[in-house]
Amino acid sequence: MTRKKANFEKTLQSIEVGIKTSAIRNDLIKKHMLQNDLEVKKGFSQAICIIYLSNAHQIETGHFTNDEKEKLYSTYFSAMNYPILPSVNEYKGTDRTIIEESFNKKRRSISRIYQLREKKSKVKKVLHLR
Repeated sequence: MTRKKANFEKTLQSIEVGIKTSAIRNDLIKKHMLQNDLEVKKGFSQAICIIYLSNAHQIETGHFTNDEKEKLYSTYFSAMNYPILPSVNEYKGTDRTIIEESFNKKRRSISRIYQLREKKSKVKKVLHLR
């Protein structure tokens, strides 16, 4: 029980660091009037995509209850309102979908993707055993 609570706290802290880092980057971009610089936009959106993937992975693989997942998702969904284009185009398959669903704040879709990934992994293991 204590280990699970520590894992939850660690995940929450990691999400909060990502949120704060994104806010600082966004403020610096605005302060230095770099919003229209295409390379800056791309770099910032790449960072946001990485944060979305990291947060989803931590939440979905952390063995949390639905209530704990809801709290973790609501924490980062409430603060992450940054553009993901053009960097989302660099991703394919389920990673791209996870980023898009994170941007659109669709927690259940993200959870379903992870469930399908787990099932796919189990099927691959069974097929390789034969």
